[in-house]
Amino acid sequence: MVTKRISGTRGELRWDGEASGGLSVFDFATREETRVEVDHVVPDAARTRGHKGADFFLMSAFVNAVSAGGGGDRGGDRGGGIKTGAEDSVRSHKLVFAAERARRNNTIESVDL
Repeated sequence: MVTKRISGTRGELRWDGEASGGLSVFDFATREETRVEVDHVVPDAARTRGHKGADFFLMSAFVNAVSAGGGGDRGGDRGGGIKTGAEDSVRSHKLVFAAERARRNNTIESVDL
C-alpha cells in the first residue's frame, strides 16, 4: 500500500489510501502527530468507484450545502458550510494541476494565482 503525503511549510498530512482509515497530521513546529478519524462511513458500493469513496464525500457535501441554501455570493460562510466562491475554487484547482504536473514531470512548477 502506498501512503499519500502532502507536505506544506507548517506540517504534513499522511493517508494510507483506505476509505476507512483516518489521516495523520504532523506539525513541524511542535513535532506532534495527531490522528484524525474519518467521521463518515462510505457505503460499500461507493468504495469500488470514484477515488475509493472520495467522490461519495464530495457529492454528500454538495447535496448538504445545496439543501442548506448555500452557494450565494454573501462572503464568508455562504450557507451549508460553503466558505469559498468560484475564484478560490479556480485558484485551488490551478495549484492541484500544477502539483500533478510537477509530480509527473519531476519539476518545480510556477502558478499565477
